[in-house]
Parts: sequence; structure tokens; C-alpha cells
Amino acid sequence: MKTEELEKVYNSRPFKIRNADEFDIENILDLFIDPTDGLNSPFDFTNSIIKGKMGSGKTMYLRANHAYYLYTLVPCLNENEEIILPVYIKLSSFSNIQKPEDIYNAILVNIVEEIAGVCKHLQSSLELVKLHRGATSILELWPTNKAISQVLGRLQKLTAEEYVTTVTDSINGTVGASPQFFNICAAYAQNVAQEIKRKDRPSFQCVIDACNELVLPFDGKVLFLFDEVGSINKSFFRASDDADSLFETLMNQLRTLPYVRTKIAVYPNSASDILQETRYGDCIELECDVVNNENQYANFLGKTASLIERYIEKGTGIKCCAEDVFEMTVQNQLLLEQLVNASEGNMRRLVHLLDLSMNAAFIRCYGKEKVKINDVIDALKKQGGEMESCYHEGDIDFLNRLVRVCRNRSTYRFSFPYKSTVLNRYTNKSAEYNIINICQAGTGRQGTVYSFDYVYCVYKDIPTHYIRGSEKLDKTRSNKTGEPIKRIAQLSEEIMIQADIRGKVEGSVVFLSDEGTSGSVRGDDGKDYFLLTQFLIESDRRKPIHTGSRIRFLPSLMPGNEASITLCTYIEILNNHQ
Repeated sequence: MKTEELEKVYNSRPFKIRNADEFDIENILDLFIDPTDGLNSPFDFTNSIIKGKMGSGKTMYLRANHAYYLYTLVPCLNENEEIILPVYIKLSSFSNIQKPEDIYNAILVNIVEEIAGVCKHLQSSLELVKLHRGATSILELWPTNKAISQVLGRLQKLTAEEYVTTVTDSINGTVGASPQFFNICAAYAQNVAQEIKRKDRPSFQCVIDACNELVLPFDGKVLFLFDEVGSINKSFFRASDDADSLFETLMNQLRTLPYVRTKIAVYPNSASDILQETRYGDCIELECDVVNNENQYANFLGKTASLIERYIEKGTGIKCCAEDVFEMTVQNQLLLEQLVNASEGNMRRLVHLLDLSMNAAFIRCYGKEKVKINDVIDALKKQGGEMESCYHEGDIDFLNRLVRVCRNRSTYRFSFPYKSTVLNRYTNKSAEYNIINICQAGTGRQGTVYSFDYVYCVYKDIPTHYIRGSEKLDKTRSNKTGEPIKRIAQLSEEIMIQADIRGKVEGSVVFLSDEGTSGSVRGDDGKDYFLLTQFLIESDRRKPIHTGSRIRFLPSLMPGNEASITLCTYIEILNNHQ
């Protein structure tokens, strides 16, 4: 890539927008990365439950479906093909309503309004231009309907002005399905929808009537896209002893209509995540387990490269490979790996980190060179510092003690019984700012397992990877040469106190007596020390110790010994190899 093109990429700041709500409809399809695997398509007319944490791409998924079906609506009407009406319902609009009955009624009114109001997108010249500009990928996404594909192909060849004229003439024409459809929709929106809005208690029959009037005469179907379901009052999802929740009631009512399909975005393991039966649709998980699943890791790595290329092309008009802007090769993708590791499979966080990395590179070279691995590391450290700055001094002191203990034990994963209240301070923020995450919730006698966020690990130099097939630390943190550390450090108050003792030394056991009660240690300082297991700290006395074990100890001269033998005291067993 030429220097002037590279500067253009930097100056366009292609990753500055990371919330799907902020994208214009013209950008959605070109920026959308298909998260599905196998035979599924994100645009199948099927019932689906889209699950994922905040920032995982749920809104992008639903908005892409909305844009996809909107763009094909007019061509389908003109060709007398089956129409699929996309109806996007953003439930956060009802987050201020408390009573479940009032939420239910408000949703019914909104559904009728949106069904009748879809045509507004196609009666506004501005909206039409956006749709036309955003349709560069539509033919690749559209299924094998040759008739519609041909129409779409012809429409794509038109300029924006020609497209607006063509569609407007179609809508305002005197014959055909299109003008009839739009006239009915406009009248319904102005009269019936307003009347329903004035009712205190609209019924589900209002939705049926709207579909019967507006959709079925044109051999149509309806795709309901419910976004931000988890934002409304939890009482809406609460069932009584003798009845389903009103959320389940609504979904069952929609499900019984043969011409209706629903796609619903929910947070996993939340109050809204109650549609477990297959009748409600296939579950589409948007979270990628990039830490524990190598296949998902490789998949997300490929999607990251594709995302980079799409965002740059959309922002600059320049077609390029990710390698043209980021310093990496097919063989060496360490830079990309760091971004994937740091994102932990979250799309919104990934885009944010890409933006931070490009900014770090621009500060270094003013846009004249590619983004380098050190730029990415600087970006991660900067965010790690921002994460820490959200806490008070006392909280940071506790964090620093945890960090020292985990460093000593060469892991970023730990359990700490009876400290859940304290640790919750660091786990209850957001995907971008949780310094500590819950890896495995405690059940019964099994305690909760925590892990430091990867970005914070880079900032604080906490180990995250072993060299593959060993217990030696991989300081490159590469999944190609290394693998994530699985060891869980069992913490206690005693171990935390030991971490604060100055003068402790680490070393390896080089000899152990047959009884396992004494031996010798070679310290990392090159000195030899005498080992007596009676000086193990209480928390580590049940841990195995053997030749090669890593320990941490306080050197002390053995009293009354003329040979000045140095004894290991306050011994901690680390059980790892550096």
C-alpha cells in the first residue's frame, strides 16, 4: 500500500464507531460479519434466539436482517414474489414501564405501528439512497431465487438518483402490487394504528388484523426482530403459579401465526433467557470461547481479518488486505492474536482495540507506517491503565496484592474462598472494564474460579500462556507457540500475607530425601539453600513437593551452624517451571 493510501486509512479512522446502533442502514450489510457456522444462514426465515453478552454483535445481527429484507421488499412486490416484511422492535424503548401488563400492551401497539410504518423507509428519498448505497453485498447474501436476483442485479447497476426514481415510480404507479401495498400501509398507519394507540388495552387481535390487512393479501410473511429484550423490567419474564410470563405469552401468540417468524436477542443466563424449547427457534451463540476452544479461536481470528478489511474499505473506498495496514504475515499473526486474545471473543471490544491500536501507531509514525505489534501492546497497556483508574486507592492496593500472588504462581486464574463480596467490585462493570472475570461460578463444594482480564494481564505482566507442551512461560502470549494457562491458584489470606514479605527468593528443588522431609534448593539467585518441609506455610502443606518443584521462600541462616547454612523458611509451593 502506498504511503498516501495508508495515511488516508489512518485519517478516516475506520474503527471509530463500535456500536451497531450508530451505523446508518447503508453500512450494515457491508460491515456485517456472519457469525454462524455450518448450514445456518443469518438471513434464513426461521425462528432464532440470538444469545450473547453485551457487545457480542446481537444488534448488528438483527439490524443486518432488517436491512437485508428491506432492500428486497420493493423488487419482490414488483415481481409479484412473496414478500417478507421485516419489523424491528427495540424493547429498550419500554425500559421505563414497570407493570408487565403495560409493557405487553405497549409492545402490541409498537408492533402494529412498525408493520404499517415499514413503507416509510421506501417512501423517503433519503432512506432509499441509503438502502441503495448499502446493498453492495446483497446478491452474495440472497438465496437462490433467480427472478429476484436478476431484479436486484439490475437495480444495483442504477445510480442512486436512478434508483430513487425507479422505486418512486413503482410506489406511485397506477397498476401492480406496489402502489396498492403502500397505499394500504399509509392509510392503516394514519387511521387504524392511531386508533389502536388510543386504546387502554389493545389485544393481540390487533396484530392479527394488521397482518391480515397489510401482508397476507400480497402472499406475504412477517419477520419480527426483537432487540434489547433484557432491558425491560424483569417482571415481564416472571411466570405465576397458574400462567406463563407475559413474555412467553407474546412469543407463543406470534409463534402460532404460520406466516410469522421471530428472531430474539437475549443475554444468556438472564431473566429474559427463558425460551428453552426448540419450538422458539434455534439458539445462535455469538460468544466465541477464544480461550478454551482452538477451533473457535481460529474462526474468530479469520473473522477479525475480514472485519478489518471491510471496515477499511467502507471507510476509505480502498480495497486492501489486513496485512497492508497491520504489520503481519500469514505465517506470523502475533499482532492479530493479541487483539483476539484481548477481545476475548467480543466484537465490540475488538473494534475498540483496533481503534486504540491505530491511534497508538499514528502517535508513533503519523500514519506513514503500518501498525506494529508494539503499537498493539501499547494500546492494550493504555486500556489496562484506564481500567485500573476506575477504582479507588484501597481497591487498587488489593488488586496489586492479587497480581503479585498470581505472578508468583505463574497463572492468571485463581480461586479465593469467602472473598466473593470483595471480588465482585472488579467483576460487575462491563466487558471492556471488568478487571476480573468469573470463569466458572461456584456450585456446592466447588468454589468460584476467577481470571484476570487479558488486557490487564498485559498491563501488569501477569502470565497467561505456557510454551506449548511445557510449563515454561510463553512471554509472547501466542496461541501458535503457546497455550493458555489452565492452572488455578488456590488463594488464602495467608498466601496474600506471604506475598507482602520482602526478601523472598524463588528457586527449584534439586534434591529431596526419601522421606520427603528435607532436601536442597537452587535459588534463581544462583545460591544453594537447605530445605526442611516443616517450614511450609499452612496453606501449602497438603500440596505435593518433589524434585523440580518451584518454591518461594525467605532465606534464613540456620542458628548455631558454623557452616552458615542458609535455610528456606515460610516456604510456598508454586509447582511450575519458568
